[in-house]
Amino acid sequence: MVKRLMYLLLLFLVISLPVHAQDDTPSFEPGRCPFILPTGLTIDCGTVRVPADHRNPDNGELVSLQVAIIHSRSENPQPDPVVLLVGGPGGSALEYPDNTFRPNYYAFLENRDFILFDQRGVGRSEPSLDCPNFLFALYEIAGEQRPVEDYKQAESQALLTCRRQLVENGANLDLYNTTNNAADLEAIRQALGYEQWNLFGVSYGSKLALTVMRDYPNGIRSVILDSAYPLQVNLYLDFASLLGNAYRQLFDTCVAQQGCQTVYPDLETAFYELVDQFNREPARTIIPMQQGAEFTVYITGDMLVEGLFNLMYRKEVLPNIPQIIHALLNRDAQALSLIAQDYLDRPLGLSEAFYYSVQCAEEMQSASLDEALATGATLPQSLAGTFNRFTEDIFTLCAEWGVQPAPDRENQAVVSNIPALVLAGEFDPITPPVWGQMVSDDLANSHLYVFPGLGHGAVRSDTCPLQIALSFLDDPTGEPDSSCIATMPPMTFVVPETSFTLIPLSSEAYKLTSVIPDTWSEIRPGIYALSTASSTVLFQQSIPGGATAVRELLQQQMRLPGFPAGDGERAANGLTWTFYTLNTDTMTASLAITEQDGTGYLVMLLSPNAVTETYYNGVFLPVVDALRPAE
Repeated sequence: MVKRLMYLLLLFLVISLPVHAQDDTPSFEPGRCPFILPTGLTIDCGTVRVPADHRNPDNGELVSLQVAIIHSRSENPQPDPVVLLVGGPGGSALEYPDNTFRPNYYAFLENRDFILFDQRGVGRSEPSLDCPNFLFALYEIAGEQRPVEDYKQAESQALLTCRRQLVENGANLDLYNTTNNAADLEAIRQALGYEQWNLFGVSYGSKLALTVMRDYPNGIRSVILDSAYPLQVNLYLDFASLLGNAYRQLFDTCVAQQGCQTVYPDLETAFYELVDQFNREPARTIIPMQQGAEFTVYITGDMLVEGLFNLMYRKEVLPNIPQIIHALLNRDAQALSLIAQDYLDRPLGLSEAFYYSVQCAEEMQSASLDEALATGATLPQSLAGTFNRFTEDIFTLCAEWGVQPAPDRENQAVVSNIPALVLAGEFDPITPPVWGQMVSDDLANSHLYVFPGLGHGAVRSDTCPLQIALSFLDDPTGEPDSSCIATMPPMTFVVPETSFTLIPLSSEAYKLTSVIPDTWSEIRPGIYALSTASSTVLFQQSIPGGATAVRELLQQQMRLPGFPAGDGERAANGLTWTFYTLNTDTMTASLAITEQDGTGYLVMLLSPNAVTETYYNGVFLPVVDALRPAE
């Protein structure tokens, strides 16, 4: 965090100025990759300079777009690469490439190159529309208890300060829009010399892809629209229904599942009471910083509503949301920290000024504040308060942002016969399946698939949409193989198991004996869980080479910068186990490693933070005590 803050401080002190033209012909200028190259990948990086204003390319002003080409593993790759259009608007593909190029995306490299680029004003492209002061502002805002209305107002003032600094340094915010973004993408295609390529747009990236389909169709072989964002919808006129439907679906699903309803019978009422309570008196929590420092954060009900809404994006977190709400009711420090971190991390990887330049130009011209507020009339009172403050804030901010309204065509449906694959997650709170249907209806050669149990960003979340995407790329004119959807389990909310009956386990593959809960089964070799949809998973495995080999393999597979220090030992069955712990904002990995006769043994429990203690004592420790090498 300290390094990140210092980097942002430097950006804040030195704001990039526009680049001026040398040559109007788009060309790729090779250069060093502005990130650490992942192991095992061949990547070429460089820049493409394009007119700042594609309607007036002769004015001499350029923007520089950062591009990375991840080369296929094939010796004879297909000539049409996949290019990823990330969301936001304003999300960076190259500031955190490990986060952008998800593990599922590696499969695209079997037959094609995969191209990442930072959109104009975003990430590594220049000039940058980042607002580094906004990160500092959020820490300052959240670090002080204040009336709930003051939080949004303080955020807006920080954003308007950034806008003023950018404009004073020569930025023309009217040029940062989806139309110019689409023209940039066409220029990149020409500069890289591809006759055609395949667009892969996620969230706002799908809106950008639709715009390219409309404006530059000849360079497109096919399009994947993941979590589709139709041009004809107005986010701020639809947001009340998005917010209300997301929470309605969450609570109705809990009621429909016997386990969730039994354990959390009053979840909806308790949640809304908690929102109101936190808005009256923000909850104080402490989050750890680097080098042992701590930071105090005050969490409002608005932060709670927005934070849980954001968590619904994530497949791995979605089943745990009732547990997280229950933990928040008990003022659980980890649950409070999760909401606080969601609030504080909002600026990371996002160009805020690009976001508001696009949204204020393209969404506001077809809506008024009164119209937007009226859409929230049927929301539960606790959600309505959050919605009203959010809506008043965005309309007030856009009134001062000062960008020209986009032409009417930017709010009209795109009609096309380019082969398209439209993917939607059943629980996606922000780009719901109905939006995917809306887009698909206007694309003559499209296929729409909705995936059970998924949130936002289907391909990066699960292997089934990935398989369908790969099948589609093989033959965009045919219907892809979608049979895997029938095998996807429904999303089941996790409820804590309070007691466990352990039964003997004998693994011939790993030559060990141990125990597992009687309701669990082996879902993959050496991996055990209640079901394939369970977020709590137990590993019991052996690896040749001793404890060192186990640690090295885990460090490589988990992409750890270094293996953590041990935090305890335990002796059982003539073995001495060393314990380790790894934490994320939602999950804990509890590890025990030992060795005997040159073979390393691993017990690892992955569990949501809210239930780690129960499973640690009821499953992890008994397994460590029971495991022994097979005779």
